[in-house]
Amino acid sequence: MTLPLTVVQKLGLVPGDELRVDTDDESIVLRRSDSLAERRLRTLDQVAGSLADVYEPGYLDRLRDEWR
Repeated sequence: MTLPLTVVQKLGLVPGDELRVDTDDESIVLRRSDSLAERRLRTLDQVAGSLADVYEPGYLDRLRDEWR
């Protein structure tokens, strides 16, 4: 199903959002199946820990010590 870009932008939809299909008399109604808070948590879960190997062990502790 293709949604108009204006609708996607207005609702703040992003790839991976799930929509629920309902009916209202003779119309088809799409509803977001999760809340904004749930989407934010899902996004956070996707990136959490992704930078684990950026710094060598102990580097950030040494950097913090320099601030003191």
